[in-house]
Amino acid sequence: MRTTGKIAALLGTTTALLALTTGSATAGPEHHNTDPLGTGCASGASTIRSGSVGGINYEIRYSAGCGTNWVRVPALSGTVYMVIRSDWGGSAVGGYQTGSGGSHWTPQVYAPGGTCVTFWVQRIGSGDPATGNVRLG
Repeated sequence: MRTTGKIAALLGTTTALLALTTGSATAGPEHHNTDPLGTGCASGASTIRSGSVGGINYEIRYSAGCGTNWVRVPALSGTVYMVIRSDWGGSAVGGYQTGSGGSHWTPQVYAPGGTCVTFWVQRIGSGDPATGNVRLG
């Protein structure tokens, strides 16, 4: 009986520690202008729009768990300017990023539910930007 109690206590402690370290995220404005990967918001996120501009592919990502959106370029070669803003409020986030094949993304904006987001993606030195508005739902 004592062994069973010790095992139960150990399992309870392990479960509590695991919950603290998994990085699960909940929706809230505190995620505005934060890293989607670092906050756990990228886990389970989906692409709600994709396109190509100046020879690079981009995605508008949405995290239902966090209520956030961000722009991601899965394989950036060169320099791109990418910005996203939410009609919820807060500032537009993003800027210039340079890469040689890896994935790059903007900070995320809080945009719960059907909140509209506006994005701008432009490959530097390659003409016109891709711009648009996205509303989930």
